[in-house]
Amino acid sequence: MIGFGPSDRVPRRLPGRVAPLFVLLCLWPADAVAQAPTVPERAGQWEFRVAASEDALWLVGLRGKQSVLVRRTATTPFDRGHTANGRVVSMTVVGKSVFVFFEQDQHCSFYRYDEKGHRQSDLPGREIPVDMVGARGVLYALVPSSTATALSAAGVPTTEPATAPVFDAGDAPLTVVKYNGDDWLPLTPCPDPVRPHPSPRLRPRLCPAYGELLLLWVADQANQIHHARLDSETGKWSVGKPIRVANLSAFWIPLLDGVPTLVTGTEQTPGSETISAYRLLSDWIGEEAPTPRPAKLRFSPLLEGVALTRYADAFGFNQHLGVLGTDAAGVAYLCFARIGAAPIEPTVRAEEVLTRPAAAQRTQVSFQIATLVVMVVVLAGLFVFRRRSLANIVPLPPGYVLVFNLRRLSAWLVDFVPFAWAGALLSEIQWLDGLRELAAWGIGTGSESGHPPAKILMWWAASCTLHTLYMLVMELLAGRTVGKVLTGTRLLAETGTRPASWQILVRNVLRLLELVPQFWILGLLVLLSRNRQRLGDIFARTLVVRRAGPPKPSTDQGDRLTQDDEHTPEPPSDPPPNSS
Repeated sequence: MIGFGPSDRVPRRLPGRVAPLFVLLCLWPADAVAQAPTVPERAGQWEFRVAASEDALWLVGLRGKQSVLVRRTATTPFDRGHTANGRVVSMTVVGKSVFVFFEQDQHCSFYRYDEKGHRQSDLPGREIPVDMVGARGVLYALVPSSTATALSAAGVPTTEPATAPVFDAGDAPLTVVKYNGDDWLPLTPCPDPVRPHPSPRLRPRLCPAYGELLLLWVADQANQIHHARLDSETGKWSVGKPIRVANLSAFWIPLLDGVPTLVTGTEQTPGSETISAYRLLSDWIGEEAPTPRPAKLRFSPLLEGVALTRYADAFGFNQHLGVLGTDAAGVAYLCFARIGAAPIEPTVRAEEVLTRPAAAQRTQVSFQIATLVVMVVVLAGLFVFRRRSLANIVPLPPGYVLVFNLRRLSAWLVDFVPFAWAGALLSEIQWLDGLRELAAWGIGTGSESGHPPAKILMWWAASCTLHTLYMLVMELLAGRTVGKVLTGTRLLAETGTRPASWQILVRNVLRLLELVPQFWILGLLVLLSRNRQRLGDIFARTLVVRRAGPPKPSTDQGDRLTQDDEHTPEPPSDPPPNSS
């Protein structure tokens, strides 16, 4: 709150038109100063997890007992992120949300994250799934059969018929369960050869394929990947021929443009891996399927001097195959590839993905604080130095009246729209979409990055700057702009004289401030001030007026505007009526 000391010039009560102005400006919707995600202190290198769908990519940084989750979409950069107490041990993306299992004090908790975290139903015994995948809004997971049996023994969920039989996994070590958003339900046991693998990079994996569920695993022969598909109608598995991969050290099965793609890591020399991809088209799934052929991948260029030696994960995102790899020093990178085409996603260092949104958030917070300070200064200036102008009516020269707000708005649009429209055309921006982005930014509901895209900001800054220069030059040289000429309005000082050069300069410099989206609310001054003045007019002591008819002769000898100022002759009076 701003306090005022006693003064002879300041009345004790706010005038009727000033009080609502004070309330509205104090309720100016500045963003709350949000805290950026807490990034754990540097004590050892980061560990990373990654999960993606075609439309969303989630990256998790792990250090100590904390996890930092950041997300981006195909059209937006990584957001500010979430910080969680607990280590992510398993995750998968369904739509734009990510389902996460956290390890917390030797227990496992299940969450869904989108804009914020939502607690979900844990597995029995707070078990960690072997693998997890989403398909058509349903989450599937591989769990030990004892966990699936515990689900059934705990009682039939309310979403299932009361006559549902008790689940029996037989001798199968692993079972597929599903999560429908409310309950975990046992689905079907896996084929008997499917067992957990001692290496996490060779564990059994699930993948949705052509409306069915695909299961891949490595058995006793380490260089063979077996597969089976689950018939959605019969609930039975069909086991196909294994895929032989020499020197196999890891495998993943992401979806790439809706097609399951087998990605393998092979160790050619100790400590160095190469990566290959195989497109598993629909005719591949079956007992007599042909041997898959490697796809020709074109990777995004690595940073200078960087060579990836080990791969931690592979995923499909934005028509790209992405891999999470590390170099010889253990530094992690996100690298992207496409089949038969050059990738448009660049290689990025994983740690920079986490720190960049935090730096952007700090910049955004600094901008919000600066905006708040400027607004306080403007309010103080209005109510301390220009309070009388807000409350008292300024006398006008004969023949002039204040302009109606609609006419004033029309004049401004005539002067501004050509600059904004031409700038949008040259920048290839949909100007209506740009205005929506700017308005959302102004009221604090903008994009995840905290501000509109740089292209829109540059368009708006250039349009406002050129418009302001045009207004300044026209008012200094001609006294009026094209918009004022077309709408029959003109600029006048509060003293009734032509505005001085300093007044024109002040009102146009403040115009730049008023065009910043966070200060658009100051446009209410035109409605609430007694003389229909905007911020620039109040501090420059200027008015926008129009002719109200032939002026009466003025007795002033100064610079007050008269008929001679307009360079138009006095209209002839009507002849007196004939007395005869």
